[in-house]
Amino acid sequence: MTIRDFAVWSNEHELVEASALDELGEHRVAIDAADYLNVRVLGYHAYYGPAQEPLLPAIGGLPLIMKERVATDIKHWKDHNIVPLFVFSGLRFRDMDDPFRHKAKQAQINAKAWDLYDHHHADQAVSTFGESSRSLLLLAQCLCLNL
Repeated sequence: MTIRDFAVWSNEHELVEASALDELGEHRVAIDAADYLNVRVLGYHAYYGPAQEPLLPAIGGLPLIMKERVATDIKHWKDHNIVPLFVFSGLRFRDMDDPFRHKAKQAQINAKAWDLYDHHHADQAVSTFGESSRSLLLLAQCLCLNL
């Protein structure tokens, strides 16, 4: 059996429990870097929906809140004597046929959003830029692989 989404699977099987952060003090904690970027930095969660910055693809660059959130989290971990170890996934050889397909898809969505904006459909444009930010999650994962 393959576990496609560990967070969903572990919640369904009631394997998740909450406890005080102090219990992890003086330990190293492995953090899935792609999941951390998706949930904490980009604001996307499997349960809670798309990114909280739907216009990020329109303005370009990294999320405005990224530096602050990462710095805050690292300080919080230091305050509890926790050493974070970010784990980056390996290369996906099966996806090597078109390494730029996520970027091309994002460009298509952005073009559609700008067209909507140009035709005075602002609400639809914002929603479409939000779709593009989902493809930004995939791009962020690809960037993590190149660090």
